[in-house]
Amino acid sequence: MADNENFRFDGSDDDIDVEDRKTFLPKTLMPKSTRASKASYPIRGKIPARGCEDESDSGDKEDDEDDEDFGFGKQGDVQLSHFARHLNHDNSDDSHNDSDSDSDSDSDYSEPRTRGIKVSSHTPQSRPDHFARSVKIAERSAARTKVYDADSFLLIEEDDSPTNRGPKLALGSFGRARSPKQEPARTWKRVLPDLDSDDEMILSMRDEGYTDAQISYRLKKEGRINYSTQSLGPRVKRVKEVIAAHVDYQLAEGYKEWTLQEDQCLMQAFEYADIEVRYEIERAMATRFKKTAEYMRRFDKDAIFSEKAVRERYQALMAGTARIPIDEDDDPNERRKEMEEFRAEREEVRAKEKEEAERKKREGEEEEEKKRAALAKRTEAAAKKKKEKREKREARKERIATKAQRLAQEAAEKKCKRADLRREKAEAKVAAKKAVRQANTNAPVKVAKVTDLQNVTVDTPDPRLDLELQDLVILCKEAGVDRQGNKEELVKRLKEANEKKTKPQLMVECRKHGLNSCCLKHQLIYQLAQMDVKKIRKARAKATSKAATKDAVSGSDETTAATST
Repeated sequence: MADNENFRFDGSDDDIDVEDRKTFLPKTLMPKSTRASKASYPIRGKIPARGCEDESDSGDKEDDEDDEDFGFGKQGDVQLSHFARHLNHDNSDDSHNDSDSDSDSDSDYSEPRTRGIKVSSHTPQSRPDHFARSVKIAERSAARTKVYDADSFLLIEEDDSPTNRGPKLALGSFGRARSPKQEPARTWKRVLPDLDSDDEMILSMRDEGYTDAQISYRLKKEGRINYSTQSLGPRVKRVKEVIAAHVDYQLAEGYKEWTLQEDQCLMQAFEYADIEVRYEIERAMATRFKKTAEYMRRFDKDAIFSEKAVRERYQALMAGTARIPIDEDDDPNERRKEMEEFRAEREEVRAKEKEEAERKKREGEEEEEKKRAALAKRTEAAAKKKKEKREKREARKERIATKAQRLAQEAAEKKCKRADLRREKAEAKVAAKKAVRQANTNAPVKVAKVTDLQNVTVDTPDPRLDLELQDLVILCKEAGVDRQGNKEELVKRLKEANEKKTKPQLMVECRKHGLNSCCLKHQLIYQLAQMDVKKIRKARAKATSKAATKDAVSGSDETTAATST
């Protein structure tokens, strides 16, 4: 290198020679081809990623094995980390900081790396496209290698992490990488007359009626060759062709001969095949007149006839019943006259047919009109009926709602009246209790005087005779005597029941009810009878007032309902 001051590296072989490379690179980081011989070497090559390098052949051999695991990018240009640092050196603070930081770890490289050479920095325009990638690869390679002062051996730091060597191409993948999760690649397998287990399984399953998808699934499940559903058909065809060719060879060479059963099968198969072939021939012959009409149009563009016309004319010509053309007839005028008559007859027939068709059409239209009218009538009746049902349903709902409203109103009014009655009763009860509390406890109790009872004798009529029969029945029920009979009998039974009691018992009852007990026995009985009469009359008056109140309430309810209606 004549002028190191103007050195610029653009990735080509002409920029730097072997000696200059030795100047920049340490011995251990130089390619082995340079260390082994003094001959020049190309800039494109591989550098060792890891491994011990020395001058011996064994070291070179190990380097060769290690070199296979590492390579540069598409261009393959070698640019080491230390060499790249000098290329990027621009006498700036950043470059000095980088060299200072690298001096601790790479002190051995500082002297042989520069050798006093000043290298100009690369500009973005002069850098190759793979510059950054090559530099990174070289830096990683250098970071994995430590060189000691003796420069006799390398200390390798093995990386425990797995190395990504890229996907491996499987046989039959045609250059496409296959994932481990994908199905194994299909490979071509030669077809031999001596079938293997895979072909035997395919043929047997085909004979048993299995589909190609089922056969493919069975082969894949058992770990056999994975035939797709599209390749099974051609595979079976090739197998049968190979077997048939092998059988032909055996027949020709005398290794096989026809058996009686096979001869019988041959004759039966020939009959079926002959039937099928005849059927195909008939089906092909059925298109003769269609083809004839097509060829007639090809021969003469004005000869446009249908298949039916061509067939009828051909059959008439073959049978000899076809009429010759009018111009070729011996009497063309007579033929024209006959043709005119025939046309007139046909016109009359067509007119009658047209009239008949129109009549049938009119009848059909009238029938359809009647059907439509009947359908419209039924539809209208159904709609009317549906409308009536809907109106009835709405009216019923309205009545139910009105009744519910009226009942709710009545219930509210009754509730208010009951509340008023309860309030009045409570007030009356409170007033009675208040009157009792305010009453004089020492006030004398008003009882019947003895002088008032002097006129009461044994023969005095019983006051209970003035009561009604149903009242006497109630008194008999309370007294526990027989309730059958008229008024006199019931009064007599009540009186006898009182007479059966002793005078002390009667006196206790009189005191209990606030009656005078200082009198004779028959007078005590008379007072008890008067008490029964008063009790009955009081209960009757209470019932009467209650009924009157109920009637008044019902009358007001009827008035309210009439008003709401």
